[in-house]
Amino acid sequence: MSKLVLCIVLDTIAASAYREATIMLYLNLHHLIQSATQLPQTAILRREVSFGFSKKIAQLPY
Repeated sequence: MSKLVLCIVLDTIAASAYREATIMLYLNLHHLIQSATQLPQTAILRREVSFGFSKKIAQLPY
């Protein structure tokens, strides 16, 4: 029984750490894109990256 509880706790911690790392990666990438020159291609890329990461973050376990 205690092994099962330990596995559940570790799985929850791992999922939370993965989610936090993904969000930090998104924020760093978003900042990098925002600080790039404001070319039309950059704006298109920013929208695609924001949508892609938002979709992936929404699908992550809590």
